[in-house]
Amino acid sequence: MQAHASRSTASVRWLVLICLLPGCRPHPQPPAMQSITQLSAEAFSADPLQVRLARAVDAADASAVEAAVRAGADVHAWGADGYSILYWAMSRRNVDGFDLLLKHGADITGEYRDPAVAKDPRSRDFVIRLALEVPDIRYLRAGLRHGLHPDYVLDTASNESLLFLASRRHNEAAADMLLDAGAAIEHQNHLGYTALGEAMLRRDFKTMWFLMGHGAEPVTGREQRSDVISLLKQYGSRGVRPEQREYFEKVVDELVRRGLLTRQDIVEADKPKGAVPGVEAGGTVIEHSPLSEAGQAIRQLDTSEREAAARGK
Repeated sequence: MQAHASRSTASVRWLVLICLLPGCRPHPQPPAMQSITQLSAEAFSADPLQVRLARAVDAADASAVEAAVRAGADVHAWGADGYSILYWAMSRRNVDGFDLLLKHGADITGEYRDPAVAKDPRSRDFVIRLALEVPDIRYLRAGLRHGLHPDYVLDTASNESLLFLASRRHNEAAADMLLDAGAAIEHQNHLGYTALGEAMLRRDFKTMWFLMGHGAEPVTGREQRSDVISLLKQYGSRGVRPEQREYFEKVVDELVRRGLLTRQDIVEADKPKGAVPGVEAGGTVIEHSPLSEAGQAIRQLDTSEREAAARGK
């Protein structure tokens, strides 16, 4: 039974499936910010001190915010609807008020909604992620000015830095700002992919072109075969969407120019593959994302088999 399971697993081939990649699936968005925009400061909280702070934030009055905090108002307190006051300021497009809250210790990396109210994790998110998604990058600038590390990792399990998040959301202005602040462009996630490699997995060649223009190295992760060159030699032009074709060609041309790739590599990768060992004709080949648990297990198995074969030579 064990031998049969190993043969079956060995026959499986993993391929990039965009819908399975973390961050490519739509995550729940916060309620329409317009509804908060229309509220008065008194609606923020039943606590008079927090109302005082909300009013001062609305006015972007530095001395009034400082006075409210000195009087006991809490920049970490949740409002009546369970939202943080940072989110309150962001919803009201109040960058100056947002900045003042950060100055007094509000946490841009914290959740925007009270976990005690939003018990379902799918209905929660973080202020910093929202700051990377909205077009106005002044919220990110305020965070960096008040101590946010440009390589901050929101999810320690994935070990993806803010650059990954900005790149995934195609927020080039935010990515530029992070890099200007010193973000490590070669930061690798838990699977060894850089933001460049992760963009390759998404077949997002426009983002790849942007990152390469900022110095991202296509060979980082070579030891783990998580580098861009290995991925292109494996997948070639498969899965390239029409709107990405121009950037695919630019990326490939640049890598050919650097001597890291040949056009024949792409041709070979694009050729129909022969029968898969261990799978009967007409059988189904299950393909997994390299970021899924199955994809990781298959990759480990393939590595073990290659190492065993090398030892046997």
